[in-house]
Amino acid sequence: MLRLVRKEPLQPAISGFFGVAVAAFIAYRTGSAKGFFLFGIYASLIYCGIFVLSVVVRWPIAGVVWNMLNGTGQAWRADKPSRYGYDVATLAMAAIFAARFVVQTPRSKPGCARSTPRPPRPDPLSSAPMWHWVR
Repeated sequence: MLRLVRKEPLQPAISGFFGVAVAAFIAYRTGSAKGFFLFGIYASLIYCGIFVLSVVVRWPIAGVVWNMLNGTGQAWRADKPSRYGYDVATLAMAAIFAARFVVQTPRSKPGCARSTPRPPRPDPLSSAPMWHWVR
């Protein structure tokens, strides 16, 4: 309601509501509060797989996104050094997603005594590989 009064966009609030609803449903179905984090943990694994698959099929996500944002088209695909740089950047981002999955998975196992808070998302770390390789 506050967003309506302030005339701010509702989309972030609605997206947040649905995200929490999905996570709460998973926690309810698993019977554990740790289930709340399962969606994010396994999303990291899925993202890792998608990023690796994009390199395997020779359409690295880093190159697609970077050139889409800059409006330079698909000419970069014919340039082997550029494609190699985008492959490396995409694999570096896949490694970050894999690391998130590896670090967070043990805490979600039943009987885990550690109930430490979830580590913060390293957003600057996520963009560092792309920035390094495309400049």
